[in-house]
Amino acid sequence: MTDMIRDCLIVAAGKGTRLKGLGDSKPLVTLAGVPLIEHAMHAAARNGVEQFVVVTGYQAEPLQAFLSKLGK
Repeated sequence: MTDMIRDCLIVAAGKGTRLKGLGDSKPLVTLAGVPLIEHAMHAAARNGVEQFVVVTGYQAEPLQAFLSKLGK
């Protein structure tokens, strides 16, 4: 039997300087109208992840607000 990975750590604390001009918060930059962090979380959830820990730093407040709404 294979043990499934159920926890995921996402490091979303950088400034995203290489994405200059797309927004202040790299995790909230959208692709097809959906924030990048949401794409990553949905992909992980489809593969068995049940719990996420997101490390925030730069522009933490907007990301935390988004994640709070996403979790409800």
